[in-house]
Amino acid sequence: MRKFDGTLNPDIKAQRSIHVLLGMDRWFEIRERPFKFSTEAYYKKMDDLIPTKWTTSASATAPTTRTAVRLALMRNSPGSSSRAWTVG
Repeated sequence: MRKFDGTLNPDIKAQRSIHVLLGMDRWFEIRERPFKFSTEAYYKKMDDLIPTKWTTSASATAPTTRTAVRLALMRNSPGSSSRAWTVG
């Protein structure tokens, strides 16, 4: 990998990430109508990211770390529209 000035950077590490995804579906009835309630939680941590001149003005010698978190709640009833709530 090269620095912004064109010289090689031999100390660069490989990018890496950790992903965790948890989900659950629950079927139930209200007034004899079937409903499905789904939940999903997503976590992603990325280390040693290599910044580029297109994504940041930071130096190519400074690896960065990023974290992403998302929570989604969904309700579905056959014959009607679905509802979804998302955080993150």
